[in-house]
Amino acid sequence: MSMARTRRTSPLLIEKRRAARRGRPPGSFIRLLDDPRRFETAALFAARALGHKPYPAATMIAAIFSPYPVRVEVIGGIMKLSTTIANASLRGRAGHIKDHADLAMQRANATETTWVIDSAAAIDALVRANGDPHVTSVALVQLHALGWSATLAALAERLRAAFKTDPTPAEGVLPRRAQRLAQAMSIEA
Repeated sequence: MSMARTRRTSPLLIEKRRAARRGRPPGSFIRLLDDPRRFETAALFAARALGHKPYPAATMIAAIFSPYPVRVEVIGGIMKLSTTIANASLRGRAGHIKDHADLAMQRANATETTWVIDSAAAIDALVRANGDPHVTSVALVQLHALGWSATLAALAERLRAAFKTDPTPAEGVLPRRAQRLAQAMSIEA
């Protein structure tokens, strides 16, 4: 008659093994300049510098960096509304972008902080350029030097694809801001 041996494992050992299988070790993090989401962080700080509040700025950044195609619609034949296909997922993503950017900046060293400030300043200059070719050129050269080339090329491709086709008339309920603007312009929405 043989007795089967049962092996008992302590809960502490089980938790230790489980933790060893998951991603990065507790307390570790990716440096900002190695993080693929660094562009979102810099763009969020640029949007904040332009006067946007944190959550609306994060929602705008989520739409800009979204992998989904851009959709352009016409409201009343005058005003254009640009959105992405997955608006609902952008709202949830915006909170993550805001929290991640805040945490990344808390952990950032001097070099990383300088990169974010320089990127935000170049984006700010690009937005405020108002079509001035000299300012636009300098801002784009600065962004290229900071490593934004692939990110800007991907954004340009998404926009190029959106504007290749004729805009469709807006369908469904418009966002409140678009409704207010349409009313101010006396357009039937």
